Amino acid sequence: MACADNGFGVKDVHWTRWTAGSATGAGTTWYKDCRPNCAEGKIIYTPGVQVTLTRPVRGASGGLVWSQITLSTLPPGYSPGPQALPTHPI
Repeated sequence: MACADNGFGVKDVHWTRWTAGSATGAGTTWYKDCRPNCAEGKIIYTPGVQVTLTRPVRGASGGLVWSQITLSTLPPGYSPGPQALPTHPI
């Protein structure tokens, strides 16, 4: 969910609800703390984070992909609320 050395992602999501308009589950977020710098920082894991995917759009291949994610817990420096997801390969 973040690029370069300041990595951030979600893993091990167990989905409890999946519809045409949204998906909900719980998983573990991870991020680099970048202390003393991003190359030497450690990875912080936060289990039990509620994950909601919304706003399906047509991706590059024509299939539906989620364009927005909301997490119950975010790493330091992230604004609360929905986060945009990439919908086309770089």
